Amino acid sequence: MSSKSDDNEPIVSADSQMNVKTLPESAVKKKPDIFSDFAHGDKALLESLREFAQMRTRIKKPMTDRAKQMLCNKLEKFDRHDWKAILDQSIYAGWQDIYALKQDDQYEQSTEMEFPRL
Repeated sequence: MSSKSDDNEPIVSADSQMNVKTLPESAVKKKPDIFSDFAHGDKALLESLREFAQMRTRIKKPMTDRAKQMLCNKLEKFDRHDWKAILDQSIYAGWQDIYALKQDDQYEQSTEMEFPRL
């Protein structure tokens, strides 16, 4: 007696069927939301964090959980009042990273050219 059928398929007996049980939702560990934990209820900041992550996905540079944590750590180096503006600046410019806020007068000074007097 062979253990294979004529079609070269393994034989499965009715006794070997497994009962698949699903776990209740409370037993399944949910992945922590790094951004909502960081924002601590600040809806405007949370929105900017999520928009930054969406922008990164649009430019085909999606953020891993590690990148999200690193972004939060980097934001903490800046003044808390500037966080949303820093994120918005990067979203507007399409940058992959965050940078200190550019001051308007710095930008104007860097674009002005001085010509020598004749």
